[in-house]
Amino acid sequence: MDQLDRDPTRRRILEAALTCFNATGMAGTTIRHIQEASSISVGSIYHHFGDKEGIAFALYQLGIEDMHQALLRRLGGRADLSLTIRGCVDDYLDWYRDHAELGRHLFQFSDTRFVAGRESAIAALGREFLDRFGELAEDEGWGGRLDAEFAVRFVTGGCREFLRSWLVTQDSVELEAARPRLQDLALATFGLH
Repeated sequence: MDQLDRDPTRRRILEAALTCFNATGMAGTTIRHIQEASSISVGSIYHHFGDKEGIAFALYQLGIEDMHQALLRRLGGRADLSLTIRGCVDDYLDWYRDHAELGRHLFQFSDTRFVAGRESAIAALGREFLDRFGELAEDEGWGGRLDAEFAVRFVTGGCREFLRSWLVTQDSVELEAARPRLQDLALATFGLH
């Protein structure tokens, strides 16, 4: 998680919280659990994040930003739309494979009451990525064929549903077997092969 937060105290809190959230769920995790797992004082945890929901959102935000950066790094230079869509599916699957624990948290967080009150902040995370994706698509000459939000949702939609169950087993064979099917599904949404 070094790439996600450089402050060592915050990083220890986030790492401990992520382990706790994935072990017992966000509802089953308390600040005391996070304190025990991180060996950071309760006061320091509250100072850095405000509350448990603040920690959960910080993890969500860092995960989304890291995933978006991984996808955007690979978009530049791909002039062929089919190859770009295949690459985006690869990058999306690879990010979840390489960050499975954080990926589970992203699903858990987005499916809970902790989203309430943070919708605008979550939308802002997505908006920045969609704006940059749209700019890249326009720069590459795809602008007329793609609405960025529509495109991203269709490219990642099949992957999200697959990953929701894959994160339980983390079977690498299953992931690799699904990869070409998920790429084909994403391409088919745009009438491509």
